[in-house]
Amino acid sequence: MLRSVLQDSALTAAKGHGHPTVECRHVLFAVAKHFRHQHEDVADRFLVARSALNPPGTFHGMPPFSPEATVLLDSFSSDDDAVAALLSALTRGQAD
Repeated sequence: MLRSVLQDSALTAAKGHGHPTVECRHVLFAVAKHFRHQHEDVADRFLVARSALNPPGTFHGMPPFSPEATVLLDSFSSDDDAVAALLSALTRGQAD
């Protein structure tokens, strides 16, 4: 269930920003959005994850998932995995 929630949220983020592909940054934003009220560390980094969605694009179709975004989603076997991936990516500065 977690995977489908995050997948839908990442797709919505990509479509909402006019991006032609769902990338890791969209998946990480979906994690930040989903867990920001449950984990203080995530709440502190939510704005960073959101700013990684810039700049907006002009794409108006259904963006496919990049292979990297799919691998990232597939790596989440628990809530803790998803949160750890987000915190690790933002610590390394790889949100985008």
